[in-house]
Amino acid sequence: MPEPFYFGEPVGIRTRYLLMKSQLLYQLSYINHRNKSIFCGIYCQKHSKCLQYVYCFVVYKVSTVVKINKALIESIKPPIPKEFIRDDSLVGFGVRVSPKGRITFIAEGRIRGQQTKRVTLGTYPAMSVATAKDLARETIQQFQQGIDPKAEQQAKQANEKAMGITVGQVFENYLDIRKLATKTESDYRNTFRLVFSGWSSRPIRSIVRSEVEKLFSEVAKSRGDRTAEKAFTILSALFNFSSTDEVNGVRILTSNPCDVIKVKKLVRRSNPKERFLSKAEIARLYSFYYAEMDWPETKPHGVTKQGIHYFLLLLHTGLRRSEAFKLRWEDVDWQGKIVTVRATKNGTNHRFPMSTGTLHILKQQRLIADKSEWVFPAKSSLGHMTEPKSQLEKLKQATNLDFCLHDLRRTFATHAQAAGMDFALIQQALNHKSGGGVTRQYIISQMEILQKVFQAVSDAILDYYDPGREGDGAPR
Repeated sequence: MPEPFYFGEPVGIRTRYLLMKSQLLYQLSYINHRNKSIFCGIYCQKHSKCLQYVYCFVVYKVSTVVKINKALIESIKPPIPKEFIRDDSLVGFGVRVSPKGRITFIAEGRIRGQQTKRVTLGTYPAMSVATAKDLARETIQQFQQGIDPKAEQQAKQANEKAMGITVGQVFENYLDIRKLATKTESDYRNTFRLVFSGWSSRPIRSIVRSEVEKLFSEVAKSRGDRTAEKAFTILSALFNFSSTDEVNGVRILTSNPCDVIKVKKLVRRSNPKERFLSKAEIARLYSFYYAEMDWPETKPHGVTKQGIHYFLLLLHTGLRRSEAFKLRWEDVDWQGKIVTVRATKNGTNHRFPMSTGTLHILKQQRLIADKSEWVFPAKSSLGHMTEPKSQLEKLKQATNLDFCLHDLRRTFATHAQAAGMDFALIQQALNHKSGGGVTRQYIISQMEILQKVFQAVSDAILDYYDPGREGDGAPR
């Protein structure tokens, strides 16, 4: 039996390949024949023609051409230099070996007129040698047919990434495009974090109806129906938002799993609030404002002039709470008697005419606000008033009335209707989104038409307190 020989690299390879004498001679001649630039020579310690009991080295750079099989792959042990091993039977098939021994199957090829490209097929042992070789053969055939498999692989990965967009990513995209008001966006984020934090990293395509139904029931049970309804209204909006997106002509979503809530009637609708201030309650409110508020004999109540002006403005205009305390004096047109509310809940500016009652309230508040840019300035800072809750509680205690701020908006609408105003005009006065297209825009632009609504409400409110007054916005 021939004596064993070793061949390897004199530049640091620690793992040497043990070959028999005949194998060594065959290997050397094979490498020299296939790639002369790789083979540099045979070196003998005693004599250049002696091949027994010596170390012989094949000097090459980064590539070895051998038959790639399972035995070869499993014989590779780290640490070794990073190199490529190419198959001698299928040109273009090979493996890339990292210094730590990670083995990656590759396929190489070239389309006419282009540079050689390398495609990663998979790693061992997750992919077998046989599977890798079959895949390499298909990839090489694509190169020969003028198809770039690397470009197709990259496109496929991009598609998979796009199709795998997560619920959290859709949520952020939704907020970026919608441009919600700061407070509304904060509320959305808090609700999303509270209810859907466990779904944030999941692909939105993976959410199914049964999961939506189950989570909705859990949230309704633990946090209440209103929280559940609000949270899943947001989630439904995300699905509708994402359903418009396509990847190479394929829609990311084709249905909204939140539809199960409506179909199965999981939302238990509560009766809408119908609370509004009656004529007697409005008279009581004005009695406190004009007759009792500043009496020396009146018990200390803590209601400020600014506080009562704020509540009366809501009553005369039907404004939302935040719309009123964000008013600036620059948005009050004294000459044209028009007020402009900017960045409303609808995302549009709301312009409305001043009634005599509104004009009187704003003139009185102007004296209190002094030089502030805000109609209702904050007490201890440069901004505007933000939370009227304390003043509301004090007013309710002083007048023995029980109402919330939105009740004042309903009061405006109710008494406008009682005064015979058209329902569509009342909607315009409240800046409700109700469609209407060009017709709606036309109505809004006619301040004299809306003036009738605001003045009718103002006259009715003041008549409840002082039926015999004159129309100057204040009782006798």
